[in-house]
Amino acid sequence: MSGTTARKLRIGLFVDSIDQPWWMRHAVDLVLRSELAEVVLLFEVAPDGGKSTGTRLQSLTTRGRHLLFRLYAALDRRLWGAGPDPLKPASIAPAAGDVATRGAIRRRGDDAVIPGAADLAAIREQQLDVALWLTSSRPGAELLPLARYGFWSFFFGESGFSDSNIAGFWEAMLARPETVSGLKMLSESAAADAVIYMSSARTFPYSFRRNQENVLRKTAEFAYRKIRDLHHAGPGAIAPVRNEWAKSREERMPAGNFRMTALLSLLLGRIARRAIQKLLFVDQWVIAYKFDADTDETQSLSGFTWLMPPKDRFWADPFPVEKDGRYFIFFEELMFDSGKGHISVIEVDAAGRQTQPVKVLEEKHHLSYPFIFEWDGVYYMIPESGEKRCVKLYRCARFPDQWLPDRMLIENIRAVDATLHQIGDKWWMFVNVSPEGVEIYDELHLYYANSPFGPWLPHYRNPVVSNVMYARPAGYLFERDDQLFRPAQICAPIYGAGLSFNRILRITPEEYVERETRKIFAGTEIKAHGIHTWNKAGSLRVIDCFVRTPRLPWPAAF
Repeated sequence: MSGTTARKLRIGLFVDSIDQPWWMRHAVDLVLRSELAEVVLLFEVAPDGGKSTGTRLQSLTTRGRHLLFRLYAALDRRLWGAGPDPLKPASIAPAAGDVATRGAIRRRGDDAVIPGAADLAAIREQQLDVALWLTSSRPGAELLPLARYGFWSFFFGESGFSDSNIAGFWEAMLARPETVSGLKMLSESAAADAVIYMSSARTFPYSFRRNQENVLRKTAEFAYRKIRDLHHAGPGAIAPVRNEWAKSREERMPAGNFRMTALLSLLLGRIARRAIQKLLFVDQWVIAYKFDADTDETQSLSGFTWLMPPKDRFWADPFPVEKDGRYFIFFEELMFDSGKGHISVIEVDAAGRQTQPVKVLEEKHHLSYPFIFEWDGVYYMIPESGEKRCVKLYRCARFPDQWLPDRMLIENIRAVDATLHQIGDKWWMFVNVSPEGVEIYDELHLYYANSPFGPWLPHYRNPVVSNVMYARPAGYLFERDDQLFRPAQICAPIYGAGLSFNRILRITPEEYVERETRKIFAGTEIKAHGIHTWNKAGSLRVIDCFVRTPRLPWPAAF
């Protein structure tokens, strides 16, 4: 099956009601805009003997025992709502268009849907490739064979529930590091459902609403991604994936009033603790370096010299360069009063001597992550400029302090931390990209070109990694024992919690496979709260660390 010659896939939609949450309508829109599929059937799955009453949560929360949950959700939405409500009802009918078949299947309570003979015949006639099952019930055994590539359902949480109204609730209230969501292929029993796409995002532990918005907007992309893969590569693209999350006994409904009281106590305690931290301490990233000849880039973090910035700024994202026997560290310098970063450089030597930082590149927008490489005797830099929705290349006019704009590599893209590496006759760009309104920590995209100047072509399976624990680049790729490794940031439970080292097993325009080989967490190997960059040039190794510096001269005991 090829994405350029194959017919459009035939999609059936099964919904609780025509009015669905906006994020589900958006998910269907994305599939149709791709022109890889068409909706040929729309069925409403309604309770036996009456019109659909919508989602399970709407009936659950009418009961008095969920009153406190409803009050909290309303207040949280007012305080933390960052944009359009992803749960706002939107008719799915316009997205389906003038479908060939419409209908309504009756079901009894929460039992599996058992269609009548006429419904079965109408569905069978459409020869569905995929059925998107956007309901809180389950399809009966008679339905399952009627879609060539299965009945697909979105899921949330480690226990795989389908109710998006409480997606992200338990993770936020219990401060779990990750919030999981994905797609599964349904079977006759929930225990036999097959996960065909899985992703994790960083949990926002101070607001259910903000956590939910992030996960729903990202999850809306999943159906399109798997339709694309199926259209391009055939059935092998929807093989079950390894479930990296253990099944939990996570609740599948909102908390009752008694439990909600305890959860709110935990939430208020976290908010108070964070407020006190910000009052008493300055959150800073600092740089550390070490000279050694060890070839193991993932050795312990002992013996580093720390470079502490003044309390009005932080230093992060160090990239070392060795030139003519001298060592330079380029890094992001962010001033707290402006909240905008620029690129600075400092020179160090093995005797522990350091120069004063010098600003080398500043724009009207934020700059960070100064990835530097040499090509045909010229140094180039790709600083992170996601705020301007582009990946831009700068050329060194005088080393190390003069850098001029050279060209745009990719435009109209919200991308951060572009990292280049040449493999054979191809150049590869590893960069994090996210949909609008979604945090940018957890989806790694690949681009490839014949030279570092492009043109850059996207990997057809982007994002090649969708996991907050090892997606975002953390520095230069490096080789050891003829194997290629990619350092990545662990961005949960906080941004820059640690480092993940991933061995690249296969990289082509059609495939990308990597395997994690080691993790490093701050606090276990170094006295800091975070670490998110790992680089080496010659014998110089550099990292950055997240610390909390007391605002007043008392011990940092908090």
